[in-house]
Amino acid sequence: MIIDVTTFPPDPLAGTRYRFVRPIGRGTSSDVYEAKGPTGELYAIKVLRSTCRDLQDYATRLLQEGRVLASIDHENLVPVREIGMTHDGRPFLAMPRIVGKTLRDYLAAHGPIEPTVAAGLIAGALDGLHEAHRRGIVHRDVKPGNIFVVTNEDGCPKRAVMFDFGIAKIVGAAAHRATGDCIIGTPRYIAPEQVLNGRIDGRADVYAMGIVLFETIAARGPYDVLRNAEFDIQIRAHLCLPARRLDDLSPASSALARVVARALEKAPGKRFPSAASFAAALRRAIAPAVRSEPCVMLQGGAS
Repeated sequence: MIIDVTTFPPDPLAGTRYRFVRPIGRGTSSDVYEAKGPTGELYAIKVLRSTCRDLQDYATRLLQEGRVLASIDHENLVPVREIGMTHDGRPFLAMPRIVGKTLRDYLAAHGPIEPTVAAGLIAGALDGLHEAHRRGIVHRDVKPGNIFVVTNEDGCPKRAVMFDFGIAKIVGAAAHRATGDCIIGTPRYIAPEQVLNGRIDGRADVYAMGIVLFETIAARGPYDVLRNAEFDIQIRAHLCLPARRLDDLSPASSALARVVARALEKAPGKRFPSAASFAAALRRAIAPAVRSEPCVMLQGGAS
């Protein structure tokens, strides 16, 4: 990803105790910077963009994300160490700087991941989601761009870390509201019940993670819809089209394909009842194939 540094303010962290190092990311309403803390440790600082300072919805989402992540300590969730304000009144989140890249960027650089490695990686991400679900928090925007891949020394995936809970639903509490009939989420990964404004619980994240795993292994989605298809076409696919079998489009085993197929059931009641049960099923499916050999990257890119 190429970032135009000229579009960032000269000292975006003025008024905080963090010293700006360089920009590392840009989202819809927030920028992310690498910075040094008071004792020299590296942080990733997510701060509301100045152009969004007076837009209350964006500030609310960022603060909600901070409160969610600060309340949970889990190796598969990015930790928030501080929630604060810049000198000009923009909220920021301070998180430890994790070495690696998003799953989206990892796949773009390396292509699809060998099924056993991919399933183990996603099982870890599901562990993190389960901890959030256990506390009544549904992510609602699970996608490769919101999963951080921690790599080992040879560059192979080691651990998946979930982040960006900015549009999370807090079950049974006052959360950021969806206005009117607005569909919240990313169309390519959104669960049918989110489209239909139905009851949302952790099974919506299970569905989205099923699509993420499918793409991680097959370099394409489970529906015959182009990645950049129009919004309504992608939405209709979730509601109407049958999902392709993972083992028809990749070297995944039939056991792993059955697990993914259950995660992609259109009716929530037919899916795994929890992220934890999905993770357990993935680990059972790959158990016979797990070996202590280096990870293997498949050739080809996402389509």
